[in-house]
Formats: sequence, structure tokens, C-alpha cells
Amino acid sequence: MLEKRLERNPELRQQYNDFIREYEDLGHCREVKEAEDPSNMDTYYLPHHAVLRPSSSTTKCRVVFDASAKMDPSKLSLNEVLQAGPVVQNGIFSITLRFRKYAYAFSSDIEKMYRQVFVAPEERRFLRCFWRSDPSHPLRVLELNTVTYGTACAPYQATRCLVQLAKEEGSEFPIGSRILTEDFYVDDALSGANTLEEALESQRQLKELLTRGGFHIHKWCSNSAEFLEHIPPADRERKVPFYEYGANEVIKVLGLLWDPDGDVLMIANPPKCSFQDDKLATKRMIYSEVAKLFDPLGLFAPVIVMAKLLVQQLWKISAGWDDPIDETIRENWATLRASLPDLGRIHVLRCVMFPNAIAYELHGFSDASNVAYGACVYLRSIFTNGSANLRLLCSKSKVAPSDDVSIPRKELCAAHLLSKLISQVVPALQMNFREVVLWSDSTIVLAWLKKPLDQLQTFVRNRIALIRKDTNEYRWSYVCSANNPADIVSRGKLP
Repeated sequence: MLEKRLERNPELRQQYNDFIREYEDLGHCREVKEAEDPSNMDTYYLPHHAVLRPSSSTTKCRVVFDASAKMDPSKLSLNEVLQAGPVVQNGIFSITLRFRKYAYAFSSDIEKMYRQVFVAPEERRFLRCFWRSDPSHPLRVLELNTVTYGTACAPYQATRCLVQLAKEEGSEFPIGSRILTEDFYVDDALSGANTLEEALESQRQLKELLTRGGFHIHKWCSNSAEFLEHIPPADRERKVPFYEYGANEVIKVLGLLWDPDGDVLMIANPPKCSFQDDKLATKRMIYSEVAKLFDPLGLFAPVIVMAKLLVQQLWKISAGWDDPIDETIRENWATLRASLPDLGRIHVLRCVMFPNAIAYELHGFSDASNVAYGACVYLRSIFTNGSANLRLLCSKSKVAPSDDVSIPRKELCAAHLLSKLISQVVPALQMNFREVVLWSDSTIVLAWLKKPLDQLQTFVRNRIALIRKDTNEYRWSYVCSANNPADIVSRGKLP
């Protein structure tokens, strides 16, 4: 089947052949003559296929191996008998949030990270595959020598090696070790510093540290032209034009677009409007479009919550995956979808800090409506003359339960959402705050927070206990509804 697909697409065949040839040339796999193999031990053969990534600045075609395939229906696949291993890196939310506090920001990538980690020779017999560059050639058996895409344990094996490298060499490269431990998501780094000198020292240490482990770091990008002057042109990231939405050239950073010249963040791949599709809209099509809206920091939450509400309506009417949807929902979807391209025109300043500030505060807000509830967090920079500036850090939204829940209880759920959000934000930013203040426009929720737990009903008591646990050190205050910025998150709004 693979050969038939490649036969129909000569360009893809060439890219596929080049990929496998490079695999061999780099020593990441070797040919095995099974007739001459003295061992009669179990083996496993990995099916493989092409994954095309047109947006990639380097490898457009990547061969991915499927370790979930069964050689025999009665037997287990390789992934079913492998332990995946725990997560050893920080999540996208923490890394992306911390990325916003640096004056000099940079991103980079470890070249072929998985394939820089060797698998023990006695285990490689489970990483074999069939290959031939042309159907007229004899079939070959290749044995993969390195950590392989598609195996359940591959992410852990590779990232755990980075952690070990940071432990072993950390004393000599303290800054590089910290970045490797805290600011990497798989092979992508998002970090920075508050001075050019610190940023250059971070880059030097990180590069030398990774070289100690046999890793090559490249695709450097920064908001500072002076920083990039110290990077060889071959190791710089190639930016992609994004002029349609009023930005300069951009790169992708952990699911968002970053315009380094303007130093702004944007949503990746804003959907294109197509009215003719809306007339034939189905649950499957709407779900597919909504799933493309990736927003790790909640910077576009007011729009995305409207998409979530449409999804909830589809579940309420029990629509089939490919059945025509209700006319009202179809019209709402057509309106929302027509506005989605405008998401690309929303540019959010990446840097939220001011170098001349004398103190910083965190202010979180929660709010609920009949249909949804949400929370948002701002960083407040305070200056010597007493003035201040606030910038949005992140937000989170949830659709309200479809059963009948009172507004005060929804406001309580919003406060609980804020408490969970702030408990992520404070450790992620790694800053000293003069004060952390949490705001709600519900006097009932604020009264519940002061009451003894044994005087509250079960629903309220459980959530109040969790809120107190997360926010015991912080101050809760009242904000009038007209001044509550979380209102837009709980009700939704077009771009």
C-alpha cells in the first residue's frame, strides 16, 4: 500500500527515499541480513508512513513508524508491552507563560533529538522495518539504532536524557542547565533574559551543554537583532510571511505564532471563511474546525468559549456525526465561522513586564453567566511615580453545566477555576510579587469564603475547601460587575 501511494506521487517518493537514505548515512539504522542472523529471538517489524509538514522550515516529509500495529491479530503490538514513562518536563502553559516575562526572548530547537539517543543493541531487534527504494529491488530489512518516533516510550527516553545531561553537567553550565530543565518542551526551547548579556550567556551555555551530550541546537530566533548577530545564519530559524493579518514574518512557538520583529503573539492557523461549507455543516465538520483553535494561554478565550457553546448545543440535540444540523445552530456557526479569520488580526504583546517597574502584583478575576464561566489573570507593574500598568497574562473558560445550576454556584465554580489558574501562574512565573489579589463580583461567593466549612452545603463546602487550599496566602476582594474583565470570558465575544 505504501509503494502504491508513493508510485502515485513521485515527489513524495523522492522525499521518502531521501529520508531513509539519510537515516542510514547518519548511522541511525543499519541493514540486517536475517539469513545470517545467528539469534533465533523474537523480533518486531514496524510499519511506516509519511507525515507531511509543509510549514516546517527544514524537513517537509518525515517518516513515522507505527509501533501500535499488530503483526498478528492474536498477539500484542510493541506499544502494548512498552511502559510509556512519566512526564519529566514542564507543560506548555508554564513554559509559554514564563516566555512572556523576558525583555530578550529567544526560541530554538534540538536537531533530530530522538535520533541522537541510541537504543541498547540487544533491544534493537524490536525496531526493524522493511524497505526498498524501488518495487523492482529486493526487499531489505532495516534495524533502527536510535529512539524511534511512534514508540510509546520515545518521548520519555529522549527527554529523560536531557534531564540527565542537565544533572551531570549542571555545575559547569548553571544557566544552560536551568533552561534545559525548565524551558524545554520535548525538543523546543522558549526562554530569554532581561539583558542582552544574560541572553547571550544563556545561548552560549545551552549550546555547549547540549554539545556535551551529542545534541546540536539550531533554529535560533529572537526579538533582538543584536542577539541574532551572534548566531551563524545556518543556525537561525527561517521565518514565514504572515502579511495577510498585518504582521511581519512569524514562527511557530508551542502552538502559537510569534512575530519576533513586532514581538507579538497570535493564534496559529486562523481558519479561512468558506460560506458554501456552512450550508452542509455537520457535527463532525464543526468539531474538526473547533479543534484547530489551540490557545494554551487563553489569550483568545472569549472567542473560543463561543465555539465551545456551539459544541455543547450539538450534544444537547444528540445530532449524528454526519447529519444536517439544526437551522439555528447552523446560522450561529455560520456567523462565528465568518468571523474566525479575524482572530489572525489580534496581536497580543509578548512581553508583559516593564524594566523600570519597582514592584509587581498579580490580579485575578472570576465571573460567571448563564452559559459559561471564566477567569483571567493580569500582571500589574508599579512605577516610582505611583502609576501602574496592567497586561493580560492568561485566562481560562469553561462551559456551564447543562443541568440547572444557580448563578451563585456558577460564580463559585468560576472562583474555583481562578484559584486553580493562579496556583499554576505563581510557580510558573518564578517572581516575587508584592501582592496577589483575587477579585469576584459575587458577594455570595465572598461570604462563603469567610464561613466555617461545617455551615456550608456539600457542593459549596467542597469547592470552598479547594479554593482555600490554593489561595490561602492571597486576598479576595469585591469588584463591581461593570469593572470585571472576566465578564467577556464568561459570555463570549466575536473577534
